Amino acid sequence: VSQSRKDSHVASFWPAKVVKALCASANAASKNTIRFVPNCTVHSINEFRSPSPPPLSSSSYVVVETSLGRVRGTKVIIATNGYTGALVPTLQPFIRAVTNTVMCSKAPIPPQLRWGNIVTATCGKGADEVYMNLRHDDRLLIGGFRSRQDDYGKEGDSSDVGDGDENARLAIINWLKECFPELLECVNS
Repeated sequence: VSQSRKDSHVASFWPAKVVKALCASANAASKNTIRFVPNCTVHSINEFRSPSPPPLSSSSYVVVETSLGRVRGTKVIIATNGYTGALVPTLQPFIRAVTNTVMCSKAPIPPQLRWGNIVTATCGKGADEVYMNLRHDDRLLIGGFRSRQDDYGKEGDSSDVGDGDENARLAIINWLKECFPELLECVNS
C-alpha cells in the first residue's frame, strides 16, 4: 500500500468489544453485580410496578425472559442494533437489519501490502462508505457501497438477505482499481 494511503489515525470500532469493556467497567464500579452473558437470546422484556405503602414510592423492576432463564433487574439496556424491532415492536418502523456486500481474499495478502499495526480503514460516509479490514489470518475483507445497490432505499428493499448485490460488488472493485490497484489481484484471486 502506498504511503499516501496509510493513516495512523484510522481506528476500528468493534461494538461487541466496546459493550464487553463497558460491562467490565460497570461491573467493577458496582462491586460485581453486573454480568455479560454472550450467546443468550432475549425473548421478552416486561416491566412491572409494585406499589409500596406510604411513605415509600412505588418501585419498578424488569423481568427479562431469555434462553437461559429469567433475569430480574431495575434497568435494562437494549443494544441489539438492527434487530431491536423484533424485541421492541414500537421501534420496528425505524430500525432494520441490513447486510452489506462484502468480499474477502481467499489467501493472506502479501506482507509488503500489509499495513503494520493498522487493521482497518474506512472511506466515505453512511451508505456510500467502503471499509477494509485486515483479518487475524492476514486475509483482506472489504465491503460497503450499499447506496449502489439496485433497491437501496426503495420500498421492498431486500438487499439485507442473500449473496450481496452485483452493483455494490462492481463499485468495490472499481474503488480498489482506483485507490489500491495492488490489492485488487488479492481480492479477485
